[in-house]
Amino acid sequence: MRTLIPLLAFLVAGTAYAGTPVLYPGTDPGGAVARATGATKVPAEDLSPLTIRQLVEGQPPRLEGPGSLTTCAAAPTDLQSLRDNIARAQRSLAYLDYEQTVAGLRSSETLIGCLKEPLDGTVAGRLYFLLGLSLFNQGQLADAKAAFRRAHVFQPGMPWDDYYAPKGKPLFEEAAKEVAALVPVSVQLVPSPAPEAVWIDGKPSAILNGNVLLLPGAHVFQVATPSVLTMTVTVEPMGGTKLIIPAAIPSDALPWVADPSKQSQLSSVLGTVLPAGSTVYISSGTSIWQGTIGDPVWVELEVPTGFLSAMGGKRGKFVAGQTLFWTGGISAVGGGALTVVSLLQRNSAQRDGERAESWDSYTEAEGRYGAAVDRSKVGAVVLAGGAVLAGVGGLISYTGGKAKVTPTVSTTEVGATFHWAW
Repeated sequence: MRTLIPLLAFLVAGTAYAGTPVLYPGTDPGGAVARATGATKVPAEDLSPLTIRQLVEGQPPRLEGPGSLTTCAAAPTDLQSLRDNIARAQRSLAYLDYEQTVAGLRSSETLIGCLKEPLDGTVAGRLYFLLGLSLFNQGQLADAKAAFRRAHVFQPGMPWDDYYAPKGKPLFEEAAKEVAALVPVSVQLVPSPAPEAVWIDGKPSAILNGNVLLLPGAHVFQVATPSVLTMTVTVEPMGGTKLIIPAAIPSDALPWVADPSKQSQLSSVLGTVLPAGSTVYISSGTSIWQGTIGDPVWVELEVPTGFLSAMGGKRGKFVAGQTLFWTGGISAVGGGALTVVSLLQRNSAQRDGERAESWDSYTEAEGRYGAAVDRSKVGAVVLAGGAVLAGVGGLISYTGGKAKVTPTVSTTEVGATFHWAW
């Protein structure tokens, strides 16, 4: 396990950056930095190569315009935990313990905002129906109607549950009429995710040209980024709201910099991650683009003539070394994990065999023990092989990546001539 810790720490630290970001497609960070250096004359040590996914990792969404946005401030949870919480609150309601019921349902309300899987709208609808019923029985009519309204948003057409006394039914139906009278407003999503990647109030969304229609009020908004990101978005009747979700940007979004129809989306996402006024470079294909956060204009820079042909030789060694290094590193992590898990399974099987009270139990444990030993041997081989590959790749990458730019300037009308030493 100690062998894995330094490598894992290195992988995590790789997402940090200190210099000006150079965004690249994920295949050749050294080449992206070298092109940016050639086009801008900024020293390579002052540039930080990052993929777009590394840049946006863990960045929270942002709401622009009227409305509000809240994200989970507790531990992520699942739908079954939410169901269990509602069931406990419903048992309290059966004993007419309205105070305990309300407290349990408010706790469930918090769980909704921390779901790590898509919400079931009928579950949320039931939660708010029970909450409205409990608040009504406490005499809190305004809060009860608000809860009933949310129940109808999550579950349109929800009927009254006749198991409960109908005293609150008129207020419940009045809330349904108020929801039906609301006029939806448009909310722009940036970047525009695939429709199947978005759930709103526990239902798949209908996205049209990057916009969704929402009723004024609070909504549970979930996006697959690819893990499920859950947030609560409150929409105001006047509209004009933009929801920016950095984690939803695809890994292949860098070519957007050359597409006028998508440049604004890229700029909006980068503007939520990087400080206003800061510089960012994008390496797309053989081009380098420069942008300033807060300025929608992107400028394609000129890479010095002859640069691409100079990218051979040791440059090829650098790329090959990087490939070997990451392939070996990932293999070593996988092999190490397999070894650790197999050893734990081996020890468990050994204990079961020692405690076996029948021959059949002993032979079953013995079989698991042998299989775990075999897997641990395979894991150790993969770990060792991956470590060797990573070491060789690192060495090749180091020798091939020691490239530097030595500019020499002539005073002819042609202008500056750059000589690339590798």
